[in-house]
Amino acid sequence: MGVLAATPDRPDRQVKLPWDWEKMPRQVEPLKSITKGLWSIVSSAVTMPLRQRLEGGSTDILIAQEEAIELLARLYEFGDYIAVTTFLRQNPRLIGLLLEAHERIGKDFPDAPVALELVTDPEVIEDRELFTFIRTVLPPDEALRRLEAFDEEWWLEASDLAEEKLCIHVEFL
Repeated sequence: MGVLAATPDRPDRQVKLPWDWEKMPRQVEPLKSITKGLWSIVSSAVTMPLRQRLEGGSTDILIAQEEAIELLARLYEFGDYIAVTTFLRQNPRLIGLLLEAHERIGKDFPDAPVALELVTDPEVIEDRELFTFIRTVLPPDEALRRLEAFDEEWWLEASDLAEEKLCIHVEFL
């Protein structure tokens, strides 16, 4: 899975991208150029030493973050756009996790819309969590079986990276 691409700092070096465009749904076709450009920015930001980025005044990482949030807004339905994007800026580690989650959710719930909603604990206002709702018309038993398989195959391990700031659930339509 994945395709090879040259890194901007070393065109002679090829890296494997974590996706394969041929297997992705048609609706992400327009996002190919954005994602490839984002990969270019992220890979150069990662490979360029931090000191050089800071001394050179590079804004590549911030640009990459904003482009990734824009990509997420195309992949997910945002409940409250401003609240969700602000939360993602405050918790940038969730951005990559959500990009991967969308691809994995699509395997178990093809064609199901997926929404992001920021939920605040009424007892502890500082305790906020981003909820991912897989909106499905599947019968509850089937949907829960697929969610359990999703959890076992990927989410239970990946959720450690979310540091209790992201949940994934099904929502029945």
